[in-house]
Amino acid sequence: MDVSPVLLTEDDVFAAIAEVEASIRASHRRRLELLAQVLRCGYDLDAYRALVRANPAEFKQWVAQV
Repeated sequence: MDVSPVLLTEDDVFAAIAEVEASIRASHRRRLELLAQVLRCGYDLDAYRALVRANPAEFKQWVAQV
């Protein structure tokens, strides 16, 4: 949906928000799947964190979710 937010109805805005949130959740699930593989395989965790540019506190939360 490439329409200026000013031109959207309330229903359109809420539908777009729901779509974005679903995409974010799916991306986060995939992020955690890949992080789990990094942990299982003993790959360089610091390199992974640097690659995704996560701050240490946020990264710690992700690791706890795996």
